[in-house]
Amino acid sequence: MLLKILFTLLIIIGAIFYVRIRARNRTLAPMAPPLPRPVAPERPRLAYYLALGLLLIMLTGAGYYLFQIWFDGSRIVTVRVINSNTGSVTSYEVYKGDVVAGESSFHTVDGRTITMAAVERMEMGGK
Repeated sequence: MLLKILFTLLIIIGAIFYVRIRARNRTLAPMAPPLPRPVAPERPRLAYYLALGLLLIMLTGAGYYLFQIWFDGSRIVTVRVINSNTGSVTSYEVYKGDVVAGESSFHTVDGRTITMAAVERMEMGGK
């Protein structure tokens, strides 16, 4: 979270610095008569390709992150429900994304909804 705030501040400071330099260059430059515009102005190629590359890297990273969340949530894990009073253990196979921390119920792979009592605890492990 701190990294996001620092990155945002860095972007803002960079933009302010860019605007100040550009304004200073405009005031220092002597007023010259306007030149006729060329028919097809050339874009700065390096800046264009850098911006395009950065955009592609960001989109690829976001797509990979979303894929990892989906892939991790679709893994099948074993959930053991342990009754604290009797010590009995019941095992269920569950998709990892269906188990939410702090909730006392979950859905199994075969479609059953399991609701735990207050005296039961849950352990989640790999398959």
